[in-house]
Amino acid sequence: MPTIEIAVSSHATQSELDALNAVLARPFERVPLAARCTLFALWQEGHPVEWRHVLNDAGKWQRGTPAWDAGFVYRAAMRPVVTTLPSIDWSAVSPAWTWLAQDPDGKLSLFSDMPHIKDGGEIWSRTGDARWMAADCFASARPGKGDWKLMTVTRPMQ
Repeated sequence: MPTIEIAVSSHATQSELDALNAVLARPFERVPLAARCTLFALWQEGHPVEWRHVLNDAGKWQRGTPAWDAGFVYRAAMRPVVTTLPSIDWSAVSPAWTWLAQDPDGKLSLFSDMPHIKDGGEIWSRTGDARWMAADCFASARPGKGDWKLMTVTRPMQ
């Protein structure tokens, strides 16, 4: 049996899940105990577990609370990534600033127009005559969590 090494306290990578799922591709009663324990631990850490009956090879995978039944085949799925957008108290920000964006390092910036990703870089940049300023001078500025390329917020309409 191949060795399965997954840092269960964090997100498992797709390649780690692929290796585990290869071992799990048989009736659960025939899966080595270490792989069953790893699957259970990943489920406890928030990874969805999918299953289908062994006699239903082409059947749709089900999700929910696993029964851990011997007559089922199980697989681990990627853990959902929680995204929290950056925020700011817009009432304290001049109406000239209409966009808030967060760079990969967590730095928040305000823009007068919709920002874009700078060519070849990993920062938000202004477009044309748009203006830019750091947002860290605002006590209400809060960084988001998730893929930095999704970390833009437009000023709400009044």
